[in-house]
Amino acid sequence: AHLGNGASATAIVNGQSIDTTMGFTPLSGLVMGTRCGSIDPSIVNYASKAMQKSPDEVMDDLNNRSGLYGISKGDNDMRTIIQRASGGDQDAQLAIDMFIHILAKHIVGLVVSCGRVIDALVF
Repeated sequence: AHLGNGASATAIVNGQSIDTTMGFTPLSGLVMGTRCGSIDPSIVNYASKAMQKSPDEVMDDLNNRSGLYGISKGDNDMRTIIQRASGGDQDAQLAIDMFIHILAKHIVGLVVSCGRVIDALVF
């Protein structure tokens, strides 16, 4: 199984998708390799002012330098992040812990969408 770059999750009942972690753009949902996942939309205005960047530059950061890459400080591949964490790298461990926490929250929401009963969880 591989989760990380381009990850999403979907609740399926009787062959029909009834819920998903995806939103209007790829920024919504799960943390990905370089994408932040769901965040408060006000972060764009806040970060723009705090970092003296245009909103477009902040959006570029959220799409290309956030997620696992930003949290781990340099890697967007979960395999490399796991290797780093096993060597004691705290930034890599934080990226793993945050990814798992956010994934678990989304999975629970999808289970509720399925009527609180699931037959399988497939990665």
